[in-house]
Amino acid sequence: MTSDDRKRPPLPAIVALALLIAAGAWWWWNTRAGDAQTTNALAGTVESTEYRVAGAIAGRITTITVEEGDVVEAGDVLALLDARAFDLQIEQSEQGVRAARAQLRQAKDDGSDADIELAQARLEQAKAAVALAKIQKGYASIKAPAAGVVTALSANVGENASPGNALMTLADPNDLWVRVYVPEPRLGEVRVGQSVTVLDGEDSYPGTVSFVSTEAEFTPNTVQTEENRANLVYEVRVRVNAPGEGLRPGLPVDVELGSSGRP
Repeated sequence: MTSDDRKRPPLPAIVALALLIAAGAWWWWNTRAGDAQTTNALAGTVESTEYRVAGAIAGRITTITVEEGDVVEAGDVLALLDARAFDLQIEQSEQGVRAARAQLRQAKDDGSDADIELAQARLEQAKAAVALAKIQKGYASIKAPAAGVVTALSANVGENASPGNALMTLADPNDLWVRVYVPEPRLGEVRVGQSVTVLDGEDSYPGTVSFVSTEAEFTPNTVQTEENRANLVYEVRVRVNAPGEGLRPGLPVDVELGSSGRP
């Protein structure tokens, strides 16, 4: 064996070394790509448009027709208030209409033009009272303002409802959005109308930035993120364009900003 044969490394060792270098390069490249993607993503929580259903008038609750988790359509009756007082008002107003008509007939028989005009005005006033009483009775039926899911009941049968106090809450499962907080150094990456991607594990959904706060705030304690917390952040809301069946309110997701699309 010559001296050159003793110094040359065996071929299998050369191949193994080359494979090891290639594997290390592949791992380094993917790690950098993954870190870049993680850094670009912002953690947030799925939320939905909610409706606080309240009565327009005061009254005792006689019936609640739904339970938490029920799906309702716009216009469905959700609760009923005691309408007996309104029934009496309608009856009284209708009696006023009958009396006004009798007065008008009498005025036309033996009254002056002024008497006829006055009787006609009283009849119209009595008719308006009937219409008003019926409108007020209609408020005793509390209806769904939009389609959605009943997420909370805050009243019971027998309690007194008052105007402005919510009896229940509806959530629209088809109108979802995500609230994220953008660190101040990255605010330039976001603009209203920007297309983004909402990530839920391996599933992704298209979204659009609908709101960017103009006021900075300290990072809320509820924010879950792998990034170091910045002292100042800006609230950003992302409307989910096609929610699908995978997203639900309260689900933690990531928002991939991508390009801000600025000129």
